[in-house]
Amino acid sequence: MRHCCHEGIDRPLKLECRTTRQIIIATLAWTFLFVVAACATTKATGPFFTIRVRHISDVAAFEDHRVRLGEEFFIADTEYSAKMKSFIPDFAISLKTRKAVSRSDKLLNPAVELAVSYQEQLSYETWVLYQDPIPHTIHDPGYYFQFISYENVGYSNPGPKGR
Repeated sequence: MRHCCHEGIDRPLKLECRTTRQIIIATLAWTFLFVVAACATTKATGPFFTIRVRHISDVAAFEDHRVRLGEEFFIADTEYSAKMKSFIPDFAISLKTRKAVSRSDKLLNPAVELAVSYQEQLSYETWVLYQDPIPHTIHDPGYYFQFISYENVGYSNPGPKGR
């Protein structure tokens, strides 16, 4: 009987007898393959929206967040966060209900709704129009949002405004 590569163990030499180094390498390889496979199967296909955050005290500075519906993102160096609540392809406000509606399924006036929170408490909700250079709402402490781009939204694109 030959003994195994591990000292003091007498048993027939078989394939399961491995050095510690071989075991670590095999474990890392399987872990890597598992992570790659998991990422490939859970890869998000969209829709994605890019939201830009600015502050009125420094309009040249900004941060962009690429998010999906239902996702939350945090404003850097603050306790503020925003959650992507909804998307409307052709934004309008109903005169009867005073609620946001879509006039069509075409990307004529895209808008996103954000829920902004401070320390996990809802502060306000706001609509942000696509590529609107002038923010229509600025709340304390002076942050405002711009809707910069969208991908894979699943609506028809009638002209140059959509992306």
